[in-house]
Amino acid sequence: EHRSGDFVTDAEVNRLINVYGKELHGLLVKCGIHQTESVQTILANGSESYDLEDDHLALLSVFRLDDTTRVQLKRHDARLRPDTTQTAPANTDRLMNEAIQFSPTPSEGTYELVYIPTFTEMDDDTDELEGVNGWEEYIVVAASIPIYIKEQYDPKELKQEKAELYQ
Repeated sequence: EHRSGDFVTDAEVNRLINVYGKELHGLLVKCGIHQTESVQTILANGSESYDLEDDHLALLSVFRLDDTTRVQLKRHDARLRPDTTQTAPANTDRLMNEAIQFSPTPSEGTYELVYIPTFTEMDDDTDELEGVNGWEEYIVVAASIPIYIKEQYDPKELKQEKAELYQ
């Protein structure tokens, strides 16, 4: 029996879909599986660091564009404090909070950051999730658990299914 007001609203379902969509996205990225890549182009101007795009989740690689060639930068150890007084085309990079720092500091030049973007939240009923290999089932099952709990059903089987899908 349900008590009045216990039913799950559309807004709650949408929130759960996004929560578990982000969880799945993070799991896939952690395993090296991602569906999309984005590119951020930075025009160096002598700054010590450059802000990352708002949707930046994980950095895949960084390239310096030299005329017709792309030179891949190496990541330098986070403990290394680059000499910011040197200006030259960058050979290495490091992430700091929500920014990237090049070393040496380039006074000019074009740099491309290839990155994995964050999960795109679904807000409208017409939004679609591009599923691969049925992974979207994880979102359905995971989002159903708190719904079952609110509706006063036992989510034991769903929890087991989520664990299996996680594996």
